[in-house]
Amino acid sequence: MISRILGIGCLTSICLPTAWAADCPNRQPGQHLEFLGRSADNSVSLWLSSPGSGGNFRLSAPGVSEIDSWNANRASLHLSVSPVVLDDLNGTHKLDLLNADGSFNCFLDSRNQTNPVFPNIPPIDGGDSNGGTGGGTGGGGGSNGGSGGGTGGGDGGNGGTGGGTGGGDGSNGGSGGGTGGGSDPIRNIVTSISADALMGYLSGSLSISDRVVVGLDQFEDIASQKGLWQVWTDVRHTGVSDDRNEIDTSGHANSFLIGIHRSLGKDGLGGIAFANSKTSLGTFGSSVRNEGDSFFVGPYGGYRLDTHWLLDGWAAWGRTDNDTELDVLKGSFKTTTGLISANLTGGYDVGEYLLRPKLALFYSHNKSDAFDYTGSLPYANQIYNVTLRVNENSFEYATSEASGDISRIFTTTDGVQIIPALRLGVRYDIERPNDGQILNENLTMESTTPWSGSARIALAVAPQRHQRFEVITGYYSIGRQDLDLWDIRFNAAVNF
Repeated sequence: MISRILGIGCLTSICLPTAWAADCPNRQPGQHLEFLGRSADNSVSLWLSSPGSGGNFRLSAPGVSEIDSWNANRASLHLSVSPVVLDDLNGTHKLDLLNADGSFNCFLDSRNQTNPVFPNIPPIDGGDSNGGTGGGTGGGGGSNGGSGGGTGGGDGGNGGTGGGTGGGDGSNGGSGGGTGGGSDPIRNIVTSISADALMGYLSGSLSISDRVVVGLDQFEDIASQKGLWQVWTDVRHTGVSDDRNEIDTSGHANSFLIGIHRSLGKDGLGGIAFANSKTSLGTFGSSVRNEGDSFFVGPYGGYRLDTHWLLDGWAAWGRTDNDTELDVLKGSFKTTTGLISANLTGGYDVGEYLLRPKLALFYSHNKSDAFDYTGSLPYANQIYNVTLRVNENSFEYATSEASGDISRIFTTTDGVQIIPALRLGVRYDIERPNDGQILNENLTMESTTPWSGSARIALAVAPQRHQRFEVITGYYSIGRQDLDLWDIRFNAAVNF
């Protein structure tokens, strides 16, 4: 129910049942229209509509046949300013679907003015527009940790919850409102749409395990004391399309990682890595958009436990600058992230092939600042400026993946190694924002599976023993119907 998202009680004595005839076939009471609150001077009220599909729509109230009307090509969110601020039944607003000629088609939803999301919305004042700048898209295509490597390996796999909607349960700070309300519901609707995607993306795109595995293998192969340092880089583009919730979510992420490490004896290495990623996501017909620009930095290391198994880990801190947009309202905020990844990778020669089983774990703690949505809405030939305060929010993300990598080395007559590889993996998300639930077009929550599969192919070329270049592509949402998550990437490593 919408009350679960918006933190608002919806009693039968408060939310009107089917009060108007000719209900729409997809009508679900309390799921298409929400009362956000009134201005500080009680002159206007603010409403959020989620019709659930495209069409022509009208917002009205008793005595006011048309407060607002608009057209949407697909499921989207729409904000409206109304002059009706009554507490009784005459203050109840109604959302209708119209025919193409503007005539009444059917009734979608109604809502009175009890239990607003925001108890006051200062300011909603008339005058010139001062709407905030910013906005964009955000989130990112999910990807999911776990990587194999070695001779014929590649960098971290990624199959994730990616994309999608869903969200962290903002519960800290800020002003409250309604029954358990406050502005947390708005964060759930907007900023946390990207949380599920971003966390899935982080767990894989920021995996540096393969660089450690390959690095140890290369150090072992270089007999001289030269080449005990290695510098590497990884460039990736990730795409996501999520139709699980019928709100047409799509986005992408571009990431760049660079690291340097040194051999610490025959069986170990240590180094530091830096990552930058730019993520974007649009949903609800692009009426909700987020854009993030992130950086992460931290030390990593690897140690060979025996001839077959090695352990690696990375601890990093990062910050994301987010621009967000809800219909005509815009805002910006920062998210800080602390993350830890650990990987156990095996290596077994089977004839001419190398098999690498792998277990990967990823954990992150994330905290987003409180921020203001600002913008302007037209009403009665005037412009009203609107500010909505969104509370700070924190959530955790943890995932695990078991995978297997098979590769074979082909050597040309001039000594160049060509190494194709295939990896298959199964992932289980241990901890997800909002327990993995995602929003649908009616702003209700839907559960999603924590399981997913991945498949990835790679082609590495080593012109010399101290150089390696690799191209990788993969698909990471096997078993998640209507979710498509993929990437293409390039990495290079050079010893010196």
